[in-house]
Amino acid sequence: MENHLLYWILGGAAGFALAAFEVLLIRSLFRVPPPHKLLVVSGRQYRQGGKTRGFAVYGRPRAVMPVVERADELDTTCLPCTIEVRNAYLKGGVLVTARWLALVSITRDPALTPEAVERFLGRPLSEVAQVATETFEGVARGLLATADLQEMEHPDFTVRLAVEAEPSLQKMGLAVFHVCLERCGKEV
Repeated sequence: MENHLLYWILGGAAGFALAAFEVLLIRSLFRVPPPHKLLVVSGRQYRQGGKTRGFAVYGRPRAVMPVVERADELDTTCLPCTIEVRNAYLKGGVLVTARWLALVSITRDPALTPEAVERFLGRPLSEVAQVATETFEGVARGLLATADLQEMEHPDFTVRLAVEAEPSLQKMGLAVFHVCLERCGKEV
């Protein structure tokens, strides 16, 4: 009778160990990205969107083969950017300072995410915001050079700023959600 009890205890311990091993194996094989992140799997050739690349981007759970593949996460959190242009000349030689607020994030569009992966994977979000801010500032200076003071203060100018900056940002895998004018004024 004692042998049977020993076998039951050993069998139960072995079963528990096997179940724990399976849970650890599944956790290491199956990756689930949080809602605000994309899963970037690399390590072999992947075909996505008609192109073959060294990585694939997923917004859903995926099995990852250990040793062969590596999984990283790309954050798509919406980032606030403060665009400030000082000492810009308007049409007619008027010197102004303007400040806009923009909301930008890494896009989830499958056609544009490879560009974001190549530029921003492993980089902090502050660097993404800095790149977006610098792009907006360059576009804003170019637009201010062709506008007068009334045009600059009109809401259409802010829309035009977002539309003009969007192609440059899309080339980097970024999406613009909102842009608004915070303040503007003539320099004295």
